Amino acid sequence: SMVDIEKSQEKLSLIKSRLPFPRLFILGLLAGWWLGLGVLFVSVIAGGIPVDVRNAWPMLPKLLTGLLFPVGISFISLFGGELFTGNSMSMLIGLYAHRITVWQLLYNWFVVLVSNFAGAVFTVYIFGKLT
Repeated sequence: SMVDIEKSQEKLSLIKSRLPFPRLFILGLLAGWWLGLGVLFVSVIAGGIPVDVRNAWPMLPKLLTGLLFPVGISFISLFGGELFTGNSMSMLIGLYAHRITVWQLLYNWFVVLVSNFAGAVFTVYIFGKLT
């Protein structure tokens, strides 16, 4: 039920608010890495469609992007990571339920957002610069 989901998110926000910095940062890096790999996968597949095929079916790159982008999200679910968008929901529910403080919410958001960005930049560096 919705009440059960809300209660589980409240507990999750409490757990996330107590993660030590190194663990939170590394999980954020992982999420950025996985999402970066998903975007790279989409760019290679959807961007590699020949021009004549794109002209004949202009919706094909968008369709492939919509179908393939969830691969990055699936990587985060399967292999772990703290993604800013998910933390936005979980931490806000915890704040509204008075389970966490505003400071804990902002700290979590800041660390996860910065580490997601750093993980994505690292992915770009590895696959864009070094290969």
